[in-house]
Amino acid sequence: MKQQPRQGRITTLPYFQVDGGKLLAAGMGLSHEALGIYCLLQALYWENDCVLLQTDKLVRKLGLRGKTKLALLYEVLDEFFPEGKHAALDACMEQAMKLSRKQSERAAKGHAKRRTEAQPAPYEYEEDSEDAEDDNSPSNTNSGDDMDDDCPDF
Repeated sequence: MKQQPRQGRITTLPYFQVDGGKLLAAGMGLSHEALGIYCLLQALYWENDCVLLQTDKLVRKLGLRGKTKLALLYEVLDEFFPEGKHAALDACMEQAMKLSRKQSERAAKGHAKRRTEAQPAPYEYEEDSEDAEDDNSPSNTNSGDDMDDDCPDF
Protein backbone atom coordinates (compact mmCIF):
# COMPACT_ATOMS: atom_id res chain seq x y z
CA MET A 1 0.00 0.00 0.00
CA LYS A 2 1.52 3.30 -1.09
CA GLN A 3 1.77 5.88 1.66
CA GLN A 4 0.30 9.28 0.84
CA PRO A 5 2.36 12.40 1.63
CA ARG A 6 1.23 14.44 4.60
CA GLN A 7 -0.72 17.56 3.80
CA GLY A 8 0.30 20.84 5.37
CA ARG A 9 3.63 19.75 6.81
CA ILE A 10 5.76 22.80 7.49
CA THR A 11 9.09 21.22 8.39
CA THR A 12 11.68 20.89 5.72
CA LEU A 13 14.14 18.61 7.45
CA PRO A 14 13.22 14.96 7.88
CA TYR A 15 15.35 14.63 11.01
CA PHE A 16 16.30 16.32 14.23
CA GLN A 17 19.72 16.29 15.78
CA VAL A 18 20.18 14.04 18.79
CA ASP A 19 23.01 14.67 21.21
CA GLY A 20 23.73 11.16 22.47
CA GLY A 21 25.32 12.42 25.67
CA LYS A 22 22.33 14.59 26.53
CA LEU A 23 19.94 11.77 25.72
CA LEU A 24 21.76 9.34 27.98
CA ALA A 25 22.08 11.94 30.74
CA ALA A 26 18.35 12.68 30.51
CA GLY A 27 17.59 8.98 30.58
CA MET A 28 19.64 8.22 33.71
CA GLY A 29 17.45 6.41 36.17
CA LEU A 30 14.82 5.53 33.59
CA SER A 31 14.04 1.97 32.68
CA HIS A 32 14.88 0.81 29.19
CA GLU A 33 11.18 0.87 28.33
CA ALA A 34 10.78 4.44 29.58
CA LEU A 35 13.85 5.54 27.60
CA GLY A 36 12.40 3.86 24.51
CA ILE A 37 9.08 5.62 25.04
CA TYR A 38 10.93 8.92 25.40
CA CYS A 39 12.82 8.40 22.12
CA LEU A 40 9.63 7.45 20.30
CA LEU A 41 7.79 10.43 21.76
CA GLN A 42 10.51 12.73 20.47
CA ALA A 43 10.13 11.27 16.98
CA LEU A 44 6.33 11.59 17.06
CA TYR A 45 6.57 15.14 18.40
CA TRP A 46 8.93 16.12 15.58
CA GLU A 47 6.87 14.40 12.89
CA ASN A 48 3.79 16.22 14.12
CA ASP A 49 5.50 19.62 13.68
CA CYS A 50 6.36 19.94 17.38
CA VAL A 51 2.83 19.38 18.60
CA LEU A 52 2.17 16.57 21.02
CA LEU A 53 -0.65 14.25 20.02
CA GLN A 54 -3.54 13.50 22.35
CA THR A 55 -2.77 10.80 24.90
CA ASP A 56 -5.11 8.21 23.41
CA LYS A 57 -3.45 8.67 20.00
CA LEU A 58 0.00 8.41 21.59
CA VAL A 59 -0.96 5.14 23.29
CA ARG A 60 -2.22 3.76 20.00
CA LYS A 61 0.82 4.94 17.96
CA LEU A 62 3.30 3.66 20.54
CA GLY A 63 1.46 0.36 20.85
CA LEU A 64 1.35 0.53 24.64
CA ARG A 65 -0.65 -2.17 26.41
CA GLY A 66 -1.28 -2.46 30.11
CA LYS A 67 -1.33 -0.18 33.12
CA THR A 68 2.42 -0.30 33.75
CA LYS A 69 3.23 0.88 30.23
CA LEU A 70 0.61 3.61 30.49
CA ALA A 71 2.15 4.70 33.81
CA LEU A 72 5.56 4.87 32.08
CA LEU A 73 4.08 7.05 29.36
CA TYR A 74 2.65 9.49 31.89
CA GLU A 75 5.97 9.53 33.77
CA VAL A 76 7.88 10.38 30.61
CA LEU A 77 5.31 12.99 29.55
CA ASP A 78 5.44 14.69 32.94
CA GLU A 79 9.23 14.76 33.02
CA PHE A 80 10.16 15.59 29.42
CA PHE A 81 7.06 17.20 27.92
CA PRO A 82 5.77 19.62 30.55
CA GLU A 83 2.70 21.43 29.28
CA GLY A 84 2.92 19.35 26.09
CA LYS A 85 6.16 21.01 24.90
CA HIS A 86 9.76 19.86 24.49
CA ALA A 87 12.09 22.89 24.67
CA ALA A 88 15.07 21.27 22.91
CA LEU A 89 13.01 20.03 19.96
CA ASP A 90 11.20 23.35 19.69
CA ALA A 91 14.58 25.11 19.49
CA CYS A 92 15.76 22.59 16.89
CA MET A 93 12.61 23.20 14.84
CA GLU A 94 13.15 26.94 15.01
CA GLN A 95 16.73 26.53 13.78
CA ALA A 96 15.57 24.22 11.00
CA MET A 97 12.97 26.75 9.87
CA LYS A 98 15.51 29.61 9.94
CA LEU A 99 17.92 27.54 7.88
CA SER A 100 15.15 26.62 5.46
CA ARG A 101 14.10 30.24 5.00
CA LYS A 102 17.73 31.29 4.50
CA GLN A 103 18.30 28.57 1.91
CA SER A 104 15.07 29.48 0.12
CA GLU A 105 16.09 33.13 -0.05
CA ARG A 106 19.51 32.18 -1.42
CA ALA A 107 17.96 29.86 -3.97
CA ALA A 108 15.52 32.55 -5.10
CA LYS A 109 18.32 35.08 -5.52
CA GLY A 110 20.45 32.57 -7.42
CA HIS A 111 17.53 31.62 -9.64
CA ALA A 112 16.76 35.25 -10.43
CA LYS A 113 20.42 35.91 -11.19
CA ARG A 114 20.74 32.86 -13.44
CA ARG A 115 17.52 33.74 -15.18
CA THR A 116 18.65 37.25 -16.05
CA GLU A 117 22.09 36.02 -17.13
CA ALA A 118 20.61 33.31 -19.34
CA GLN A 119 18.42 35.69 -21.30
CA PRO A 120 20.30 37.19 -24.23
CA ALA A 121 20.38 40.94 -24.45
CA PRO A 122 18.05 42.27 -27.11
CA TYR A 123 19.76 43.22 -30.35
CA GLU A 124 20.19 46.94 -30.58
CA TYR A 125 19.90 48.48 -34.01
CA GLU A 126 21.97 51.51 -34.78
CA GLU A 127 19.77 54.32 -35.73
CA ASP A 128 20.46 55.97 -39.07
CA SER A 129 21.78 59.43 -38.61
CA GLU A 130 22.00 62.10 -41.20
CA ASP A 131 25.81 62.05 -40.91
CA ALA A 132 26.03 58.33 -41.64
CA GLU A 133 27.66 57.43 -44.87
CA ASP A 134 25.86 55.53 -47.52
CA ASP A 135 26.13 51.71 -47.21
CA ASN A 136 27.66 51.52 -50.67
CA SER A 137 30.34 54.10 -49.95
CA PRO A 138 33.97 52.92 -50.17
CA SER A 139 34.53 53.23 -46.43
CA ASN A 140 31.81 50.68 -45.72
CA THR A 141 32.96 48.05 -48.16
CA ASN A 142 35.56 45.57 -47.08
CA SER A 143 38.08 45.42 -49.90
CA GLY A 144 40.66 43.63 -47.83
CA ASP A 145 42.96 46.65 -47.71
CA ASP A 146 42.06 47.43 -44.13
CA MET A 147 43.59 44.19 -42.81
CA ASP A 148 46.56 44.35 -40.48
CA ASP A 149 49.93 44.82 -42.14
CA ASP A 150 51.40 41.78 -40.40
CA CYS A 151 49.02 39.45 -42.25
CA PRO A 152 50.78 37.98 -45.28
CA ASP A 153 49.33 38.61 -48.70
CA PHE A 154 48.44 35.49 -50.60
